[in-house]
Amino acid sequence: MNCLGLPISRFGLPNFGSVFLCLTYELISTIQMLAMRPRHATLTPQELEIMKLVWKRDTATVRDVYEALLERRKIAYTTVMTMMKILETKGYLKKRRQDRAFLYRPVHPKSQVIGAMIREFIDRVFNGSAEPLLVHLVKSRRLREKDLEKIVRMVEGAK
Repeated sequence: MNCLGLPISRFGLPNFGSVFLCLTYELISTIQMLAMRPRHATLTPQELEIMKLVWKRDTATVRDVYEALLERRKIAYTTVMTMMKILETKGYLKKRRQDRAFLYRPVHPKSQVIGAMIREFIDRVFNGSAEPLLVHLVKSRRLREKDLEKIVRMVEGAK
């Protein structure tokens, strides 16, 4: 047996068919494990900060985002590059080569992503009901009278 628990051939090598089956099993197991993990629409604070910069510009290179973030705080270029690759993997950014750099663009509009984040928050915190959120915002004085008037007009217009 080898380290994968596979039988060794008489030449001291694992049987190709056994290796193929073992690797296929490991791949399927990994895919199933990843599929069981819930996919959250919510972005981390750092991911959201990067997405806001890309939405604002429509397209951006890693350098563009890095320089914008550097104006606010100290950050490494490689950190920005890694975060943008993660956002691409998660399906929030798409890239294409432009000269010697990659140009990233948002896959979804800002309103769609923010809307999904709000829906996920309401589902998770308030069991799918937005009413307790609005009550909390009103009671904590987080909504100004002007905001409340606008909400009332929107509700009346939706009737």
